[in-house]
Amino acid sequence: MSLEPAMGALSGMVFLGELLTLPQWLGLLSIIIASAGATLSLRPAKQKTAPAGEQRK
Repeated sequence: MSLEPAMGALSGMVFLGELLTLPQWLGLLSIIIASAGATLSLRPAKQKTAPAGEQRK
């Protein structure tokens, strides 16, 4: 997920003086929550282990 829509909306508020409506704020919040959830739910890749009888090189 990307935070680009959220940063675009916040930049519009700061630099252009735009105002967000309640549905737009809720959409912005849902994007941020989805991005955080995707980041927090990542699992580290499993390391490959050699079978018991083989030696690593």
